[in-house]
Amino acid sequence: MQLLLRSFFQEVEKNALGEIITCKMHDLMHDLACSIANNECVHGLKGNDIDKRTRHFFLEGGSHENQLMGHLSKAKYLRTFFRQDHYGVYSQWKNFKEVIFCNIFQLRAWHSQLIGGIEDVESLEFFGKLKHLRYLRIKNCTVIGTDLPDCIMKLYNLETFIFQSGGLKSLPNNLGNLINLKHLDLSDNLNLGFLPNSITELCKLEALILQNCHNLKGLPKEIKNCNNLRRLDLCNNWSIEFIPDSITQLINLETLILSWCRKLKELPEDTKNLVKLKHLDLQGCNDLTHMPKGLGELTNLQTMNTFVLGKNKGSELKELDGLTKLRGELSIRHLAFCSSIVDQQMKGKFLQQKSDLQVLDLNWEKHLIVDDELEDVIYESVLDCLQPHSNLRKIYINGYGGVKLCNWVSSKFLGCLVTVRLYHCERLRHLPRFDQFPNLKRLSLEVLPNIEYIIVNNNDSVSSSTNFPSMKELEISNMPKLVSWCKGTTLAKSPIIIFPCLSSLTINGRCPLHMLKFWHAPNLKSLKISDSEDELNVVPLKNYENLTSLCLFNLSELEYLPECWQHCMTSLRFLCLGRCKNLKSLPEWIDNFTSLDRLDIFSCENLTLLPEGIQHIRNLQRLRIECCPVLEERCKENIGEDWHKIAHIPKLDISPRFH
Repeated sequence: MQLLLRSFFQEVEKNALGEIITCKMHDLMHDLACSIANNECVHGLKGNDIDKRTRHFFLEGGSHENQLMGHLSKAKYLRTFFRQDHYGVYSQWKNFKEVIFCNIFQLRAWHSQLIGGIEDVESLEFFGKLKHLRYLRIKNCTVIGTDLPDCIMKLYNLETFIFQSGGLKSLPNNLGNLINLKHLDLSDNLNLGFLPNSITELCKLEALILQNCHNLKGLPKEIKNCNNLRRLDLCNNWSIEFIPDSITQLINLETLILSWCRKLKELPEDTKNLVKLKHLDLQGCNDLTHMPKGLGELTNLQTMNTFVLGKNKGSELKELDGLTKLRGELSIRHLAFCSSIVDQQMKGKFLQQKSDLQVLDLNWEKHLIVDDELEDVIYESVLDCLQPHSNLRKIYINGYGGVKLCNWVSSKFLGCLVTVRLYHCERLRHLPRFDQFPNLKRLSLEVLPNIEYIIVNNNDSVSSSTNFPSMKELEISNMPKLVSWCKGTTLAKSPIIIFPCLSSLTINGRCPLHMLKFWHAPNLKSLKISDSEDELNVVPLKNYENLTSLCLFNLSELEYLPECWQHCMTSLRFLCLGRCKNLKSLPEWIDNFTSLDRLDIFSCENLTLLPEGIQHIRNLQRLRIECCPVLEERCKENIGEDWHKIAHIPKLDISPRFH
């Protein structure tokens, strides 16, 4: 960190937890470091660079065993060996080991990627002789064996051990011999079923990483003995249902990652005892039934992406009030269980002071609601107590059952919003004035069956235009009662809706396409229309001069592409037609699409031939036809009746199945 602050490093990248994962060194600083180090650090095989002064060696790519062994024989005091071999074989592994033993037994760090020539895990036994080794990483080792060699347990100085192979089923029972181990990473060992109890003897262990160990059933009950553990990562473990209660005695634990543990039912009851916990990742834990009581006492918690309300058990919303340092993303699930919350609790503004919270995802989950006629006041009260800080940038609301949203969902309170998604809000009748959010870039309105207008002017006056200055992506889906964009307008008299930055538009289901006539979107590049019963000739493609992608899905009324599109799509590069069961033919003027380089057609059973014009589209690079039986027959190589029309296309993908 000090080197970063002193500008030795730059272009830092951080993960979701705020941890630095990569950085770069300026070329001048790198050259200076190399000049000072001279032959102490060597990157690659460069003539006679390697000698007895070399301490650190890095080799990336290629198979250079003969040359490599010759050079390494000179490196009597090598401390670091880093090989990232993209070609994957040590064809002379036996000779290579002898060089290691005879010349560089003082090695402190070993990193090996893709050791493809090792036939079994016994070939790793030579590591047991590297008594001074402190760092050992072996990744993608294609071993046949299922157990680690016992000799590795003799590396008493080892501090970091990373073994990611996929074949490992068990660990030695004497794992506790690695008394100086601080970092243990066994990720991607899909068959690893359990950890030996001796792992609890690693009293210096600070990080235990077990990502993608799909068969791991759990942790030893005595894991509490690893009292220096600061990071525990069980991401994407499919078999874990419960975490041992003893984990709550890890008083130094700062990071607990349980994301995508799909069978996880609950957290330990005394999770509140993890007073130093800063990061709790529960993303994708969809079977989680509730949060344990007392989470509000974890005052150091900075990230907690999921908070699950239980039915008459576990934490309540008021626990969020104590988590003053929360930042990043927060998804609150099972809000339907708030129907029984007492009025006194509803008065709290549990999120309003959390200025670093950027993303808020509120979920009512309709299937959890027993009483379909919950009063609007309950929905509005729950939503009202969840007012975020004005710095919020993204909000998602799912399953909300009220008729209207509360007052804080407006530009007055949320002027920084860039993304809004409302979906499955089936009783909602009133929307906020989205045109008053100056920074709004992405708007998604899905399954809002009672919405008639997107914008309602309260003063009954209709402006000549409505501007969405920052909007880039817009999705409107399954809004069958939608009449028009603005209330009080008719087809003859409607304001121009201005989208100067709109690049992607998706319209799905029963939504009126005629409103597109009044949209000014000069920079639209992608248009997707699906499940619509409207005539496509109302879509004014002539207004979208920069359109490059057009996708039409499941349009049961579509028989032909509209004639009015004939001269409108000279910039189109990608055209996709899918599940248009009544589509009879493509137009002969398809060669007007002079920029088209990809055409996808699937599940259009009544499309029986290709137009002659397709052979004149010289930019067409790829044609994909799937689940179109007649067309597939006509496009068979060399013998199909339409083969001459498509023979010039470099990449053809014609299949009876949809990939």
